[in-house]
Amino acid sequence: MKNKVFLLTILLFLVLVTCGTVAAANNTTERISISTGGNQSNGESCNPSISADGRYVTFTSYASNLVPGDNNGVYDIFVRDRVLGITTLISINNLVGESNGDSSEPAISSNGRFIVFSSYATNLVANDNNDKCDIFLYDNNTGKITRLTVSNMGNEANDHSKNPTINGNGNLIAFISDANNLVEGDTNNYSGLFIYNRNSSSLEKVDDSYLGGPYFSFYHPSISADGSYLAFTIGSGSLFIYNILSKTIEEIKLSWNGEPNSMTIEPSLSADGRYVAVSSANHMISDTLDRWMDVYIYMTNFPKI
Repeated sequence: MKNKVFLLTILLFLVLVTCGTVAAANNTTERISISTGGNQSNGESCNPSISADGRYVTFTSYASNLVPGDNNGVYDIFVRDRVLGITTLISINNLVGESNGDSSEPAISSNGRFIVFSSYATNLVANDNNDKCDIFLYDNNTGKITRLTVSNMGNEANDHSKNPTINGNGNLIAFISDANNLVEGDTNNYSGLFIYNRNSSSLEKVDDSYLGGPYFSFYHPSISADGSYLAFTIGSGSLFIYNILSKTIEEIKLSWNGEPNSMTIEPSLSADGRYVAVSSANHMISDTLDRWMDVYIYMTNFPKI
């Protein structure tokens, strides 16, 4: 009887691991920023990002007790496997040890395999000599870290990069960079929006000529899970969506009275890009009476690609 119960327990465990699903009771709260052994963190944790099935959660933490030997005294990136109950430090070079700079802004692919983040560390990969905040990609299957803010010719970025976002299967990663040497012909000294294609290991810059020239800053990029659309804001808060396939940009005017959008931030696209949620101080619907930031959702007319 004991052997039968043991075998059933092992079978259930294998099913959970194989399927990658997480069973949890309704209306429960689970702490994620804990060690593999269940110890509470001794430092602040933030910036969570979760896989589509809820199994993997990545986050930033200043805690030094989530994994053994964390002595660098900087913000690190961790991923928690909720099925196995394992917390892993991922902003680390397995050959030379802990990172020597703060890491933040993690985002995980829908399938939980890839995690992208920004970091000031200079020892996560070999030959990182630019002393800038770079964008890195972590493979949850292999443990390999790749620096993405390197030009197609192999040049290091000559300025800081931030705000990475990743699509569902981890093939496309978008981010903002102040560097002007990542692609050929980038001669301005303003921030730009870049897309890294993991399949081709290539980098391209979103054409900003439609927007009237490089006289603004990009903010809060959000890529749809299917990799078809990329939402972002510029300047005073105007909202745009970039069609990645056709390489065209459309401004999304949300106000009900035709006034220009203002203070629109933090767009978030649905998986197919048909819906975009934003925070805005603009009065987007006629019955908005308050003067505070509100959250809105807008249905685009974009076709599913």
